[in-house]
Amino acid sequence: MHKAITPLRWCGMLILGFLLFACATPPVAPTPTPEPTATPAALAKPGHWEGEPEVSFVVDGDGMLTHFKITIAHDCMLEILRPVAIGADSAIIIGNVDSDGLPLEDGIIGIFGSSTTVKGTIANPFVCGNYKYGMSDSMTEWNASWVGP
Repeated sequence: MHKAITPLRWCGMLILGFLLFACATPPVAPTPTPEPTATPAALAKPGHWEGEPEVSFVVDGDGMLTHFKITIAHDCMLEILRPVAIGADSAIIIGNVDSDGLPLEDGIIGIFGSSTTVKGTIANPFVCGNYKYGMSDSMTEWNASWVGP
């Protein structure tokens, strides 16, 4: 035998249900998703760069090094015709490097120390035409500074 649900009993169940729902564990705020960190951009300032020994190049707005020219000896000028990407670590690598990151024969490396300076190394001997310049297993250092847009 069922008891009839009276309006008073109905209101009591409704209030009890509301209280149980209202006293339940409060909602937990969602944990914010961390923003992804971008790869650090190369430090190089876009524009024309010049330095020693007679080195020049352009850094474009996309972080590419173009028109790289360097004079190895008084009559040996090397020009890199293809664009070279500047790495996220602000490094330039032209040619091959060894496991320590040093350039192998005919290789060139550089690292931007600031937005307006870069230093690098050229592996010797460097072949230019029929001649080799520099002594084996030695390095020639180079540096350049930003000149302007």
